[in-house]
Amino acid sequence: QRQLVNDDPRGRIGLAWSNCLAALEFMGFAADPAKTPAEVVAEVASTDDNAARELQPLANEVVRATYADSASVSADRAAEAERITETIAAHAKAKRGGFEWWWQHASPINVWRDKVGAWGNLRPRPQGS
Repeated sequence: QRQLVNDDPRGRIGLAWSNCLAALEFMGFAADPAKTPAEVVAEVASTDDNAARELQPLANEVVRATYADSASVSADRAAEAERITETIAAHAKAKRGGFEWWWQHASPINVWRDKVGAWGNLRPRPQGS
């Protein structure tokens, strides 16, 4: 999925948000894609202030990517959105454990149901990728 939006900062931010919602769902939040970013942050804040603080900048970028002009949405902002998603995904993995993480992302059942974003998008990438 990342390759499809590689040259599109708005698309990269959207994919980062989608993957973040998958990680939040894995952590036990009802990460409904129909909720606004502010609603998702508020829901996370109700039980996990640290995760909400990490999530807020990503939510801001999603709103900017949705409504701002193209000049306001840069590759640097997309990279920051991806970094935040990787951090939240790492918290999800630490919270639930490696096997459950693997099962959620590699299980044929979950892949078939398209339950989560692509596994490769949730792994940290080397700098410069």
